[in-house]
Amino acid sequence: MARAPLTLQTHLTAQGFREFYLFDVLGRTRAWRRPVLFAGILCAAGAVCFAFQARQRGAAALGLVLVVVGLGLPLAFFGSIRRFLSSQIQRLGLKDAPKAIATVTLAEDGIVVEGGPEPLRYGWEDVVMAYRAPLAVYLYVGENQAHLLPHADAGGPEVVWDLLRDHLPPERMEDRCKRARRAGA
Repeated sequence: MARAPLTLQTHLTAQGFREFYLFDVLGRTRAWRRPVLFAGILCAAGAVCFAFQARQRGAAALGLVLVVVGLGLPLAFFGSIRRFLSSQIQRLGLKDAPKAIATVTLAEDGIVVEGGPEPLRYGWEDVVMAYRAPLAVYLYVGENQAHLLPHADAGGPEVVWDLLRDHLPPERMEDRCKRARRAGA
């Protein structure tokens, strides 16, 4: 069924940026895995050292160092995420008010994003993945390039998602809201 093009004046809020960044880094790319795995390895090595403390002099001290470093790594990783978010929100000027980002048009023949020096045009086949989150739809047109389509700018959470459903196969759409509702039920 042909729909009229949907044009959104997209705005970014501090909460929307925070939600997107955490989703992208922790949910989509799962960047937390390596520091946590490394921490697990160091803590396991520390436990082995503690097990040998009666037989080997200095094993307890080495075990303590390994555990402290093992626990400190994830803390440093998540602390750096928090600091980055705070500095980016400040740098982008999102702390006090939403900021207009782009005009996005979703039409039968594809997507047009205006807001930079030149409009960006994408065919529907260029969309790698679309995720629906509590505050917005994240439309990935490359592995590391996403356009945020806030529900507030679209007139509700179903508006953009229903249009995307007409143009994208189900395997390129993931409803994180539905997933959260199922987990809470």
